[in-house]
Amino acid sequence: MYKTIYKYKLDSDGNIYVPKGAKLLKTLIIQNGTSVGTYLWFEVDLRVDNETLKFDIFGTGWDMAKTMGVHIDTHIVGDFVWHLYQL
Repeated sequence: MYKTIYKYKLDSDGNIYVPKGAKLLKTLIIQNGTSVGTYLWFEVDLRVDNETLKFDIFGTGWDMAKTMGVHIDTHIVGDFVWHLYQL
């Protein structure tokens, strides 16, 4: 099996397109001035077809009624705490 580690950026709809069977290794929310990006590192096999993974981010105290996802990670960015869920 040929595996490589790649970094992916969450798009504005909370989607990432990764090869099927990708293994999530690390998540990070990076703020650069007024720009904020959510990045995920996966161990992938680039020889297989891609699939769409869906994520959502909630701030502490936010209503989470719309998610039925699994908690992936929590990040502190400045004064804010963000919680990443895979849907």
